[in-house]
Amino acid sequence: MKMNSSIHNLNADRGLGPFKKFLWILLNQINNNYFPNKSEDLSMMSFCPEIDEEDWEKIESKSSPSRALSDLFWLKLDWKAVKSEIGSINIFDAGAGKGGYALKLNDFAEGITTYFGVDLSKHEEWDNLIRDNEFITLMQQNSNVILDIIPYETNFFMSQSAIEHFEHDLLYFKQIRSFIDKKNSNTIQIHLFPSAACLKLFRWHGVRQYTPRTVATIVRLFDSPNTYSVL
Repeated sequence: MKMNSSIHNLNADRGLGPFKKFLWILLNQINNNYFPNKSEDLSMMSFCPEIDEEDWEKIESKSSPSRALSDLFWLKLDWKAVKSEIGSINIFDAGAGKGGYALKLNDFAEGITTYFGVDLSKHEEWDNLIRDNEFITLMQQNSNVILDIIPYETNFFMSQSAIEHFEHDLLYFKQIRSFIDKKNSNTIQIHLFPSAACLKLFRWHGVRQYTPRTVATIVRLFDSPNTYSVL
């Protein structure tokens, strides 16, 4: 069973010696340039919302450019259309980090029902978030073993700059597929991840970057007449 969308699972987060750093760069270059635009399994479109000064005021001033752009994406997402599709929003966030997106998304969407976040490490901010916000649950868990802990009401899977750190990203998505098949109701997934250009920008970051070809590898796991995917 293939568990990885890339040709290696060297994880720079764990620290790499000089030779493995060289190997990590080489393997990612190969992975990113092996038919990178082969994407017949998914549609591609631009996301170009109108951004005004009020929107920028909602973005943290100390955010990196990539994080600011990501937050603008979440802010300008058509949350009314999301609620029209799935009803009340019950989020499962893999790689939740400090849990800050629970509050951001609740604000951007003008109300979510539940937020269940998991991360490989527990963060000191969690206790206060859980205590002060009854809709938030945070749990320390590896992305390889999430199937049995996904709340039944989940209808919105997301990740923010996380799946590039998963050594077995396809295993993570196969668990989501198993959950969706069992529940058999409308479900939305949104995942933000680095493109091939980020190899030069960020260097030894996580396991991989993504191209249309590798995204299509994920999309094929959800092949169904009732499913559509957009990059």
